[in-house]
Amino acid sequence: MNKVIISTVGSSLITNNFSNKERNEINAISNFTFDELIEDKRYHEVIDKIEKINYTKIENLESASAELNGIVKYYGAHEAIDKNDVHFLLHTDTYLGEFAAMQIQKILKTKEINNISVIKIDKLNTKSSKEFNQGIKNLFKWCYDNVPKYRDNEYNVIFNLTGGFKSLQGYMSIAGMFYADKIVYVFETGKEIIEIPILPIKLKKEKVEEYITEYLYAANNMCPIEYVNNIPDIYLDKDKELATLSPIGQLAWDQFKDEILSKKLAYFQNIEYSESFKKDFKDHKRDVVKLQETLAKVSLFLLEKNNDVSILKKDGGLQYKNYVNKSENGQPIGHFRVTQETRVSCIYRNNKLILRHFGPHDYVNNNP
Repeated sequence: MNKVIISTVGSSLITNNFSNKERNEINAISNFTFDELIEDKRYHEVIDKIEKINYTKIENLESASAELNGIVKYYGAHEAIDKNDVHFLLHTDTYLGEFAAMQIQKILKTKEINNISVIKIDKLNTKSSKEFNQGIKNLFKWCYDNVPKYRDNEYNVIFNLTGGFKSLQGYMSIAGMFYADKIVYVFETGKEIIEIPILPIKLKKEKVEEYITEYLYAANNMCPIEYVNNIPDIYLDKDKELATLSPIGQLAWDQFKDEILSKKLAYFQNIEYSESFKKDFKDHKRDVVKLQETLAKVSLFLLEKNNDVSILKKDGGLQYKNYVNKSENGQPIGHFRVTQETRVSCIYRNNKLILRHFGPHDYVNNNP
């Protein structure tokens, strides 16, 4: 069976080549991006030291870095390297993370492992708890967007969590319970790989489905806490009077949102569905999850501005406009974007946005 091996990447490939004093210098730049380091001339000497090493000449891969140790020992425990395997190297949003991942990719290619993708997880760093949490949410979103299609095609998904910092490994272990077939790990002083079985964990869909609108609101960046009162605290990150899904909340929501949102329309107090729109929802199953995520965004904008539709025109993603010379009972008919291919037509009446049609842009524009 073909495999997908997803490895978290730290900086051990780099630091293993330096003395303790030099490691302290390198650790001092652990949260910097390359652009930030270039702007600050104090760190140019450190970058030069890091980049002058030819990492592909390292012979002992097991001692070269934690990530490589995990990959080598996994293959050692399962006979030979399979060149058909797919590898993803997930790294932090930092210079060290990206540089280490790129070098590991080069090293693996010298071993004829060529199907490798280096993935930067936006905001994943330890500058602050806020950035870290957003980075973990982005990490979980990457898993949601990418891993299931491999499992659907009967790939065996392996999470190699030997590399990376401990808090990242912790969250990836949680994600692995939902997305991986197996989690593997090698302790720093260990000689054998540890294979962690996946527990038969199931989250309760009923509570999520019951409060579908609240989860859609919380999945936006920040919304008033009063709109998400029925979501458990562990699923929320709160900042004064605002809240958004926590990393664990994002993970839980991702488990169910496709199933829930593809079957029924969520209720929003300031949005009304016409019969023609309901029919389109049933007929055009493409992008219906993105549709409802967009409707939650629209609803929050309107609630924030006391249902003033003009606020929708200011959002570049929605691209809300009124049709030229198209109206109903004196009210202009408008439209906004869900994706590049799909649109929604609507009309504002009695403090509600009434949705008329949904589907491919030509279908909606020709029949608003």
